[in-house]
Amino acid sequence: FASGLGEKQKQIITDKLQAILNQLQHAQQLAESEATTDQTKWLRNTHIKPVAQCIEFIKSGHWDKCTEAIRNFDKPNTYKPKGLSETIAGLLQKTAKKAVEDFKGLSRLAMVNPDYLDRLGGSVGLQTRVLVELVKKFDGLYSHAKRTLNCLDFADLEHYALRLLTEEDSTEDGPLPSETALALRQRYKYIFVDEYQDINSVQQRILRMLSPGGNILEVGDVKQSIYAFRGAQPDIFLEQLKLASAEPENAPNGLRVDLNVNFRSAKGILDFV
Repeated sequence: FASGLGEKQKQIITDKLQAILNQLQHAQQLAESEATTDQTKWLRNTHIKPVAQCIEFIKSGHWDKCTEAIRNFDKPNTYKPKGLSETIAGLLQKTAKKAVEDFKGLSRLAMVNPDYLDRLGGSVGLQTRVLVELVKKFDGLYSHAKRTLNCLDFADLEHYALRLLTEEDSTEDGPLPSETALALRQRYKYIFVDEYQDINSVQQRILRMLSPGGNILEVGDVKQSIYAFRGAQPDIFLEQLKLASAEPENAPNGLRVDLNVNFRSAKGILDFV
């Protein structure tokens, strides 16, 4: 069951590292518009270099070196760049601080070697079956306790909602929408989903039952996925990206629009702040 997990993990971490690197390089370019490269050398040496090095480690197959570099990364001392305007200096410090936080935050995601995950798929055997049986037994006892107390948890709400929206009979193409789902399709003209990178398979199925296709807008950034600990599956987002097309005239599986321009602010506002 672990086949492919390692490669997806590598891709997610590489994307996150690249995003951090892009932010730092952009900040460096802004700083160098007012100062010399020598005055921004601290940013290159203490921030940009470690991140770029980790990307190269992954590309060259040295995962353990990447993990070790992230784990052993020491937060650089606070440095106030000289020869810069107060606005640019503040932006530089803020970007550097966030980059350090994001970089250190990858340590938990990079804890398990992805090559081990891929090898695991062919060797789990008996251990996996035992674990599955234990989980099923626990689930039965847990479900009984909830029924006794007349309680539901959030996962129950998702699963019961999916049951209401799905016909019991399925076809070769997958489950069919129930009458309830068909009625809701008539009610909702469009469906908007934010933070799509943190969706899970149950939520994805709910969306498919509610939509006849062509009326869902999904917005997300896989580099911002932080909820794997509670079941988020960023690979769903990555799969949708592969299926979607950036060409409107040739997008049977969805149109991809890259939001690479910042509309949240304007130069005048930033200068004022």
